[in-house]
Amino acid sequence: MLRDEQGLLDQLKDKTRFELNIVTKEQIRKLLNIQDNKLRSVLHSDANPILTVFDEAINLNGTTINHTNKKDYMMELVIKDCDYVWRKWKPKSEA
Repeated sequence: MLRDEQGLLDQLKDKTRFELNIVTKEQIRKLLNIQDNKLRSVLHSDANPILTVFDEAINLNGTTINHTNKKDYMMELVIKDCDYVWRKWKPKSEA
């Protein structure tokens, strides 16, 4: 059992959590900056995928974007993934 539950909660107050779900081979190559998905390539990558995503979340072409909720942030990521051309977007099942 946690001895100081409130102390732990106080430490987490006003903190932001970033999660990164890398689920496709293409995402692995892109985020690790590698040409293939061979284990040796993945393990020898110097890229920092979490830092890359964090930088994207707080800075877009030198302009800081403030999202007030998760929905707006997620929409921004979808639009960015389509190079800011909304008509390029297709559900994953159609891509």
